[in-house]
Amino acid sequence: MEIIGIYPPALYAVRYSGEALNIYRLTIRNLTDDEYLIKFFTSFKEEISQYIVDELGYERDDIEDYVVEANDQIIDLRDELKRISNEIRLGICQDFGGYFQPHSSIDISIPPEGGGASVKYGVDYLPVKCYGIGHPSLVRLYAIEFSYDCYLIIYGGIKIKRSTNDCPAFDDKMSVTTLESELRKRLYKVCEFLKENSIVDRQSLLDYMEEDHEED
Repeated sequence: MEIIGIYPPALYAVRYSGEALNIYRLTIRNLTDDEYLIKFFTSFKEEISQYIVDELGYERDDIEDYVVEANDQIIDLRDELKRISNEIRLGICQDFGGYFQPHSSIDISIPPEGGGASVKYGVDYLPVKCYGIGHPSLVRLYAIEFSYDCYLIIYGGIKIKRSTNDCPAFDDKMSVTTLESELRKRLYKVCEFLKENSIVDRQSLLDYMEEDHEED
């Protein structure tokens, strides 16, 4: 496992063992790949929540419309995160302005700096989610919040049901699983890695990255 600088010092991502791409780039690649998206929405069309059907105005068989929607949302989100990261680096803005929110309603980001621990997952890091641009959002990025201006992306995918526990997903071998299962698996691996490397906050992450670690 490695930590890769996406837009330092604001945005980083994990590259998992055996993967050529970090999880941020891999998520963007998958969610802009027509073949992947067609397979996803064809496989799970009956799982799409009625709320999403009503809000988007697409029937569950309108696969092409869902493909375009997910593709457009992840591109818009990518561009927005790049813009904000660059503005943080240049001192134009202070943080991501609420783009990232605690994944669980029982977890709280601790002001004024951000970050914290997770009651839900029992870890000393705060897992957060970032919605795609669009309503309703079909895409998610999941991260660990070190501060309101520094995040580590650990996973990303498509959310078509209200609960991640019920939301279908593909694992790295394209077997069917759930969004929650994939997120939980990665969260525990990343938290263990962070502890082993004494990365506990924004400054310790920046110090770690200065030790000749890779930028994307």
